[in-house]
Amino acid sequence: MKLTATFSILKNIQKEKNIKSYNMQNVIKIAKTISLFSLLCLTMSTLFGQNYFAGSGAGTANTGFYNTGVGTNSLTTGTGNQNTAVGDRSLTNASSGLGNCAFGDNTLYFNTSGSFNVAIGSLALYRNTTGNDNTAIGGSALLENITGYSNVANGSGSLYKNTTGHNNTASGFKSLNFNTTGYNNVANGSKALYNNTTGYGNAATGAYSLYSNKGSDNVANGHYALYTNTTGNGNVANGAYSMYYNTTGFSN
Repeated sequence: MKLTATFSILKNIQKEKNIKSYNMQNVIKIAKTISLFSLLCLTMSTLFGQNYFAGSGAGTANTGFYNTGVGTNSLTTGTGNQNTAVGDRSLTNASSGLGNCAFGDNTLYFNTSGSFNVAIGSLALYRNTTGNDNTAIGGSALLENITGYSNVANGSGSLYKNTTGHNNTASGFKSLNFNTTGYNNVANGSKALYNNTTGYGNAATGAYSLYSNKGSDNVANGHYALYTNTTGNGNVANGAYSMYYNTTGFSN
């Protein structure tokens, strides 16, 4: 199984060279979790032979190879290979997707041709259809993602509203919660970049940092840093509550 999502975390952070306080231990922890579950999925898909299904309606119309479905209506349909679904209605609508790993009720429920996604937690990546290389850890993480790719969401409700945004990394409760089409954002901390929708290239480290943001290319280090920033672009704030009241100012 390809694990490009594991490395997208580090690639996203590397782009934001102005971040001085990013919690690298947290990054390593996320990467280890992804690798562990992906290895488990790969093991399950090969251990049972061609296919293994357990649960009412599981795999009833699935014609792929090396798939594992455990739970009511898991992997009900599809021609894709090496998918693992554990939980009621996980990967229910899979058609041609490859190498997906879903743990939890309704994970990757609408996925059709999306491949190499990892969803852990109830409703994680629920609406994903064709998006690839996404990783969602936590209840409702990346729930509304449809075609977005190479996103990493770690924490309940993180990247919840993301639809087509790509290369975003969110770690923390409801971080980047309202992001829809924004890309190349990094949020680390509870509700960091919470209201960001279309902004891109932002980096927020600390709870509620860049909370109201709609702008792009901003860097905030410290809780509540650049909290009220809306359309301001190219700002750098270091320290708790730094540039708290900035709204539209830029290049500070």
